[in-house]
Amino acid sequence: MARLPFPAWVKLAGLGFFGPFLAGLFWPVPPAGRDRGLQVRQGWVAPWAAQEARVALVIGNGAYRAAPLKNPVNDARAVAAALRACGFTVTTLEDATRGQMRDAIRAFGGWIARGGVGLFYFAGHGMQVMGRNYLLPVGTELTREDQVEGETVGLDSVLAELETARNRLNILILDACRNNPFGTGLGGGQGFTQVDAPAGTYLAFATSPGRTAADGNGANSTYTGALLRQLKIPGLKLEEVFKRARAEVLTASSQQQTPWETSSVVGDFCFVQGQDTVPAEPAVTTVVLPPTAVPSVPAPAAATVVLPPPPVPAAQVGGLQVLVDAPGAQIYVDGSLAGSASPTEALNLPGLPAGVVRVRAEAQGCSPVQQAFGIQPGQWTQARLVLRPSPGPAFAAPEEGVPMGSPPAPPGPPPFRRPPFRPLGPRADLSLPRPVRRWVR
Repeated sequence: MARLPFPAWVKLAGLGFFGPFLAGLFWPVPPAGRDRGLQVRQGWVAPWAAQEARVALVIGNGAYRAAPLKNPVNDARAVAAALRACGFTVTTLEDATRGQMRDAIRAFGGWIARGGVGLFYFAGHGMQVMGRNYLLPVGTELTREDQVEGETVGLDSVLAELETARNRLNILILDACRNNPFGTGLGGGQGFTQVDAPAGTYLAFATSPGRTAADGNGANSTYTGALLRQLKIPGLKLEEVFKRARAEVLTASSQQQTPWETSSVVGDFCFVQGQDTVPAEPAVTTVVLPPTAVPSVPAPAAATVVLPPPPVPAAQVGGLQVLVDAPGAQIYVDGSLAGSASPTEALNLPGLPAGVVRVRAEAQGCSPVQQAFGIQPGQWTQARLVLRPSPGPAFAAPEEGVPMGSPPAPPGPPPFRRPPFRPLGPRADLSLPRPVRRWVR
């Protein structure tokens, strides 16, 4: 039986399929002198790395009814001033209520979730009940242990914000292990119980677990005064700051008060950068790529490495204060929940990058409103949002040009519509219909 010849298109298809494979086997490899080189900077730290965002929330409560304290407000003011000098954007609360503390803590958690370094400082009364630690707001009245959860702020809520933020570093400082203002009949013991630090968090307590801290006889407490003197030293690392403060407190209290720290921090941090804390740029390493198999394409001498956009430095951030006229309004900034505001309590949002942000307010029974505001570096911008009541189910929005409250116009007759024109055909019968005859029998 004679073989049928292959069509021409079958031969061309086989050549196109196996041709590149055969060319790769027999094509000469270019010499080593034509290899491409790629320069990569390994371990390079950009100048903006030392200016990462730093956000702090500082609270000082001293105007307690049961046992007032004289130094927490002074401590909060001094710590806020020192942190601002270190490049932090600070929000300060003095003699705050439970609602103010909870709103500020939620907003603080939203800002540290953007990255950088977060610091939480509290000075005032603290207590432990059934193995849990609580921070006492101003105006707290407790008579039974079952009231603690609803009248105070749990330390667990602060730690949860730090853990879910997943930023590089968080520092929590509590000068709150003072005596129990409600006596020995309420609470599980003196001071705080031991707490484990979440990932990337440094916890610092004014005294060891189960012990109380002194309020101090000067303008600041014993612990805060020592801490303020140490964190101002340039080039001093985070652990060294608290180690020196602990030694100073032990000497001032005659070994009666021992500050306590627990840490899960990886890496270094300095409140004030020194000359030896800025990393030097290492040498350039050359990475040789394998030779190319296509000699007709000229190889470039070097490739350009595109770096990611740097984070916003602390010097290019501002603050936004949101005011609303509806209670319980939820505030969203660029689509993310930032906190809540009411006619009596404004929402302060520090650490916003300079530029334009979209602020949206939503409240029950009101129509949501959204506006854009410009953030200026180093300044506070006030955003005032007016929420109007939303229309009910039987209310219809008036038409454009009709004043609010006027009765609706009565419905008129339907518009006249001319019937469609239908042309007659060539065989159209134009005669009148014939009359119908009825036969009567």
